[in-house]
Amino acid sequence: MESNRPAVRHAAEEQLYHAAHKPGMMYDFVTVLSAMATIPREYEPGLTLTMTEASTVAEIAVHPGVTAAQLCKKWSRTRGALSQLLKKLEQKGFICRVRAEGNDRALLLYPTVKGMDLNARMERVEERYHRQMLEELQARGCTKADMETFYRVTACYTDVLRARADLQWDNLVPQYGRKENSPAPD
Repeated sequence: MESNRPAVRHAAEEQLYHAAHKPGMMYDFVTVLSAMATIPREYEPGLTLTMTEASTVAEIAVHPGVTAAQLCKKWSRTRGALSQLLKKLEQKGFICRVRAEGNDRALLLYPTVKGMDLNARMERVEERYHRQMLEELQARGCTKADMETFYRVTACYTDVLRARADLQWDNLVPQYGRKENSPAPD
């Protein structure tokens, strides 16, 4: 069976090959996870939601009174995208918006009784899913220490990405057709 991978002759070349493909591995991971977040799933009979919807209800249940602006900042989402999601969750009866006292413009987000019930059920579903995933990873040779390291690195990586979220992409990579050290056009 032929492999798409080029033939590698030396251990050093093997290491370089794997190092060069790690960004692609991260991209694959993020792409699959992002796709999973938007696919409607029946978590239990009669309860079909996306992971994004369930996670949003959970965040509001854990932090009642959070604002849309706070969620936008935490998740690096646009106001428009989050607004559509919140409207959908409000229509489904999982959350409600309440005007802040003394500030007619600020809307605070709260879970409804239905939202709190959903959050409790989702915690059980997520716990079951997480346990199954850990078992599958262990069956594939990942140790508990490997998984703890993964979580720690993922948390640090997320913090770094959030800290860099305000950077302009053009400042990180040279523009096409422009030499690396030449000034950006005005």
